[in-house]
Amino acid sequence: MGLCLVARCAQSPESESMQKPLQSTRATSAQIPSNQEDAHRAVLQSLGLDFQFSVFQFPAGTFASAKAMLAFGEQLESVFIGAYLGAIKVAASATNSFIAEAAAQIVGVECEHRVLIRDIAGENPPNDRFFEGDIGAPSNTLGNTGTRSTVYASAGDAVNALLALGIIPMN
Repeated sequence: MGLCLVARCAQSPESESMQKPLQSTRATSAQIPSNQEDAHRAVLQSLGLDFQFSVFQFPAGTFASAKAMLAFGEQLESVFIGAYLGAIKVAASATNSFIAEAAAQIVGVECEHRVLIRDIAGENPPNDRFFEGDIGAPSNTLGNTGTRSTVYASAGDAVNALLALGIIPMN
């Protein structure tokens, strides 16, 4: 799904207006997150995970403006982060350290994606959390004001969160 969002953002007429902010963060191409998402999918598939859907319909208005794309991207990244945090917890409970480590490495990059999105959107600070999940609560302390990602107990719970955002699997 991350790949679908990146591709649609790159094709949007609003993508030109995002080039200047992208350059300021040294990410001059949608190719970087696309490459990262593609690598994540390949690793997950090598671990035996299958992805039933590869085409998604996004809610009306998602690509109407840079602001709308960035806001939706931030919501998606928070769901992805919560899904990987849940996967780490499940894999660790099953003593599968390889899957837990792979999920931890991916969640780190998903957090980077959210910070990049927040930076491009001009949100200050772009890195606004001391913790993800349920460790510690947001506060008024600089850098700790962001809402924590929900840690999903199952892949089904994460999928339901994506469906609640209005995403429709198409194939």
